[in-house]
Amino acid sequence: MYALNNLAISHFVVGDYVKAIEFHQQQLERARNVRSHAQEGIALSGIGAAYAALGDYEKAINYYNQSLGITPIESAPQRHFWNLSRLYL
Repeated sequence: MYALNNLAISHFVVGDYVKAIEFHQQQLERARNVRSHAQEGIALSGIGAAYAALGDYEKAINYYNQSLGITPIESAPQRHFWNLSRLYL
């Protein structure tokens, strides 16, 4: 899962947001298979960030909200609040 997250981030950084979404979706699927809520939250947040970068704010908000709903408190959900709040600025 970490490798998929790193690949997604690499594509995000160079502006290939569609590919970033693809890798985060693979990460999300694997996280769900092993029931890792922390990794689910990271993947959902990454998908949200990519949609925000593409200008699809409705989808971004949807994924950020899903991330907030699944992220365990010990996994620092405040970063997800920060991502969500930036869409309203």
